[in-house]
Amino acid sequence: MLEKGDVLLVKDGSTLGITNIVNELPFKCTVNSSIAVLRVKKSVKLLPEYLNVFLKSRTCQDLIDKKKDGMGVPHLFQSDINNFSVPVFDEKEQQEIIDVVADNMKNIEKGIENFNKQIEYLKEYKLNIIDSAVTGKIKVTNYAD
Repeated sequence: MLEKGDVLLVKDGSTLGITNIVNELPFKCTVNSSIAVLRVKKSVKLLPEYLNVFLKSRTCQDLIDKKKDGMGVPHLFQSDINNFSVPVFDEKEQQEIIDVVADNMKNIEKGIENFNKQIEYLKEYKLNIIDSAVTGKIKVTNYAD
């Protein structure tokens, strides 16, 4: 049974390496065998959010890419996951890392949103130019002559 704070890691298929954290559990649930459930022991001073950020890091994703195996369908073995080394800092530093990553993600998402708005504007502008050329509202000159 899943618990709040569990970190989920896809260990089979084309989405191998994708991770997320269980933040809410409106009802009891489980996952299938393609997903590893990583639960931090109470005795270990490791924030689940930090573990999730670490698993998403380029360092860990490169390790996952090197460890994956399987003919046709990539697979990450439980023994490989058990042997991952996670750098553990004090909880304050872990929280600072989580906060910095969250702030950077917000900035990246904002940048992507702005970029998508610019793309939509340019598509609309292109259509307006084509419409204006076709209807004769603007003169089209052939400079090759």
